[in-house]
Amino acid sequence: MKGHIATGAPNLTDQNWLYGDGSVFQIERTILYGIRSDRQKSRNITEMPAYGLRGQLSDADIRNLVQYVLQLSGQPNDAQAAIQGRAVYNGQGGCFDCHAADARGNSDYGAPDLTANSWLYGGDPQSLYNSIYSGRHGMMPAWIGKLTLEQIRALAVYIYVASHH
Repeated sequence: MKGHIATGAPNLTDQNWLYGDGSVFQIERTILYGIRSDRQKSRNITEMPAYGLRGQLSDADIRNLVQYVLQLSGQPNDAQAAIQGRAVYNGQGGCFDCHAADARGNSDYGAPDLTANSWLYGGDPQSLYNSIYSGRHGMMPAWIGKLTLEQIRALAVYIYVASHH
């Protein structure tokens, strides 16, 4: 339940939630309908854009942005590059639009808190670069119709309890 960086599976034992507030109801909703599962009620509002592949940010912009994200999350960073990265975050990158001006994310549409130092795909410089350059499009299947409603509720409660110890 600690997550899997290679696949972007989240750590279910902490209290960092991409969607909702970590309540049993919110966990149950994610299990029921999934994330980008092509179900009508799935959580699929946003995804991490591929800023490098799309040519929206230069290599230097992305590298500076990585230093800013490292700084936000309390990791060692190049302070000068982080200053330039902050300008990208608040300017042409438009990162603030999803991750918020304070970089604490928005759980309404799955934008992670960049200050939490909790990463789906890794928080080292290369992993952060890859996320910004290539984007992320994580998915989770919907379990409605595959598990009973009782099983889904039990799983949601189990995950809730595991995340609060």
